Amino acid sequence: MKAMSYTRYFILIIIVLMFNGYGVADLPPPNGALDSMPPDPPPPVTDYNDTPPQPREVKLVPRIRREALTTPPPAPIPAGIIQPFLSRLRVMELREYEQAPLVLGFRGEHVITGVGDQFYVGGLDSKQLKYKNFEVLRLGVPYVEPNSDKKLGYEIVHLGDARLIQSGDPAKMQLTSTTMEIQLDDRVLPIEDSQDLVSLIPVKAKPGIEGKILTVLNGVTEIGKYSVVSISAGTVSGLRPGDLLQVLQRSITPKALRAPKPGTDIKLFIPEWVTGRSKPRTSILLAHKQKSCKDDELPLEKVGTMLIFRTFKNVSYALVTKATQAIHTGDIVRSPD
Repeated sequence: MKAMSYTRYFILIIIVLMFNGYGVADLPPPNGALDSMPPDPPPPVTDYNDTPPQPREVKLVPRIRREALTTPPPAPIPAGIIQPFLSRLRVMELREYEQAPLVLGFRGEHVITGVGDQFYVGGLDSKQLKYKNFEVLRLGVPYVEPNSDKKLGYEIVHLGDARLIQSGDPAKMQLTSTTMEIQLDDRVLPIEDSQDLVSLIPVKAKPGIEGKILTVLNGVTEIGKYSVVSISAGTVSGLRPGDLLQVLQRSITPKALRAPKPGTDIKLFIPEWVTGRSKPRTSILLAHKQKSCKDDELPLEKVGTMLIFRTFKNVSYALVTKATQAIHTGDIVRSPD
């Protein structure tokens, strides 16, 4: 009877719960049923590799960033020293110079002329007549390779500037400035735009470039800092304006201090007060162990640095930016290590 009453009560409870929106699955399991129920299945794993990552928006804000310099900035180029040479220095082959337009004569039957005088120039082509400003030039001394005596070109001396006032053949020009007197058969060429000093960025020259110092400008004999020199290397060797070269010099030992040749007898005169004898003693030693050293076997020492600012085929002009001792013509210039 009790079992039946319990069953009725249980059925009644189920009916009440169903009317209130509950199902049988929502009822708590009977005592001891949790241990026998299987575990819930794991949630499904989503493979994110199949879906491409979504781009992330990043807002960039300009700002000033400060970084420490690993190397010091290059020293400023002294513009007042180089600027006059940027357009005034020329190196030409003899044939090239002879084909340039030349001074035919002066107005007023002058043999030589100065600032303000007019003169006639022959041989200007149509391209050259488009220019208004010209420079008057004269053939200078040849540049010679020290080792082979090969002519590398001729120095062209700048005599002055002129302005074109009448086209034609011959053309008429007027001198605006002079450094020397103008003569017949001097040459005339257009003044091209000179290179800006701002574009001269000092960089190490490419490896394998070597030459020698040929001359020093401005008529000085000692070469030091801020001297302008010519060297026996140009565009054929790979030099460009802005390249840095090191200056090397051999240590020269005076002849009086050089070691004697092998096998030379050396006589030593020992004075009386050393030997204690009445006469000085003469000792002859054989210098068979002495080793002589030639000048070209002495090591090269770095004595300076130079900056290339104007290049030609076989000759270049450079400014000495550093000198630890006196530099001489014939010293070696080479790409930095």
